[in-house]
Amino acid sequence: MVVRVLQAFDSENGQRVFFEYVGQSYGFFLAGDDDSCGQLDEELASTFAARDEEAVSGIDRLEAANAALQEEIEALKAAPSPVLELQVR
Repeated sequence: MVVRVLQAFDSENGQRVFFEYVGQSYGFFLAGDDDSCGQLDEELASTFAARDEEAVSGIDRLEAANAALQEEIEALKAAPSPVLELQVR
């Protein structure tokens, strides 16, 4: 699920963010407004940092869920088969 969310962000919102940045940055460049260009760069970096934090958080959740499932699988493998227990009765 996290992968689908990130792909949607990258394909739709990511493109929109990039094109807005390019358009604004070029406008500031043409106007000679270097201060606004720098501020725009910082805003873009902040946007991508927030996206990266969300991705890392999602990955951490998936890794924790994966570890829990792995433990459950190992516990089920170690336990005697319920079918064999029923057949013995």
